[in-house]
Amino acid sequence: MGFVDIIKGLFIAILGILAVFAITLTIYSNTAKGVFFDPNFYFVQFEKADVYRALKTAMISVSVDTVFDKISSGQLSQLPPQTVQQLKIGTKQSLDTSIPLPWIKTQTNNFINNTLRYLKGESSTLNATLSIKEIKPQLSAATVSAVTAQVVSVVNISEILGSEAQAQIEEAIKQQVETGINSLPDAVDLNELSNGELIKTAVKVKPYVTQFFGICNILLIIDIVLLLLIALLTWNVRSAISRIGWCVLIAGVLSLVLAFILPSVAKGMMTNTLAGIETSNAGVSQAVINMVTTIAVGILDGYFDAVKGTAAIVVVVGVILVALSFALRFILKERK
Repeated sequence: MGFVDIIKGLFIAILGILAVFAITLTIYSNTAKGVFFDPNFYFVQFEKADVYRALKTAMISVSVDTVFDKISSGQLSQLPPQTVQQLKIGTKQSLDTSIPLPWIKTQTNNFINNTLRYLKGESSTLNATLSIKEIKPQLSAATVSAVTAQVVSVVNISEILGSEAQAQIEEAIKQQVETGINSLPDAVDLNELSNGELIKTAVKVKPYVTQFFGICNILLIIDIVLLLLIALLTWNVRSAISRIGWCVLIAGVLSLVLAFILPSVAKGMMTNTLAGIETSNAGVSQAVINMVTTIAVGILDGYFDAVKGTAAIVVVVGVILVALSFALRFILKERK
């Protein structure tokens, strides 16, 4: 073996090592691209963490507080504050059974889908509006029913304001509730509610997403170039297939091993972070921490499961190439 052959062999070995790491990075980056920018992935995780129900509870709470603030200057102001608070609680409970959960899911999923489309560059604007027009009649009827029922059950109006005032108060509350509900917009712009912070954040994140997609494409090109260089420097079909096969196989195995090791490390870091939030008196409830933990664990598991699937395919491709190289070697020997 001459000096040139030794140098060429070392160069091919270096290219092979680079190819292994490049393919491994490609597996992880392109899997992240396919998983984290797929809205269906988040739909599944939100279902597991019961996020939709939590959003429904939060929406009802904000809506009821808003409506009661609008009507507090009317007849409702004549009632004791404790009684008004009981009315709020009863109204929220009534609305919880009246507002359909599928509507919450539809609005949330539309927002997720619109956000991902904007970040991926498929849409030039971020549509962050939630349509409440279709549930305003249900919201109005449920609120009127709940408030009226609570007034009757919680407040003895005859003793507080006199028997003649009961019907007048109930009718006044009904009119004020309906006016409050009807005054709500048909669509809520989340960007306006966040004082523009939502779109500002999306605008800041979008360039990083574009860069990440570019890196994924560059890594794929690097993989192809490295493997082509190995094949060209080999000048032997069987040896080229064998070397490429081993690079692909080792990269797939390495990705699989990391996919089993990294989740426990990531979960440990996440647990420590959430434990710090819990003990820092940050005003975050345990229910919120539990929900965030469930979502985060689901995202990690979903991502690394996808990596395992991709890596397994790469391993199979590598095994096929290596087996093909051995088969070609056997065939060439038989011909000789």
